Amino acid sequence: MDFGTVVLMGAVAYGLGLFWYGLILGRSQDTIWRTAAFPFIAIVFGETYAQLGPQLGHLHPLTALIAALVGVLVDWAVGTIRGVVFAPKARTASAH
Repeated sequence: MDFGTVVLMGAVAYGLGLFWYGLILGRSQDTIWRTAAFPFIAIVFGETYAQLGPQLGHLHPLTALIAALVGVLVDWAVGTIRGVVFAPKARTASAH
């Protein structure tokens, strides 16, 4: 994989991350890196194991679209589980 393909994958991951986070969750992540991280990793796995559709610049757009969606859903699931498991427990103050 050459450098141009990695840069293209990063740009596509960020763009699709913005799209899917906005469409599904109604918000975007706080930082650029967080918005692109899970979709980028998912696109790498998608390009490794399932190349769907035509190839444009050594990247399969259909694979990238589906993989970015999966990456956003995984990020949402991890965030939800982390919030439930590690959320501070609400304590009620006892009146003495």
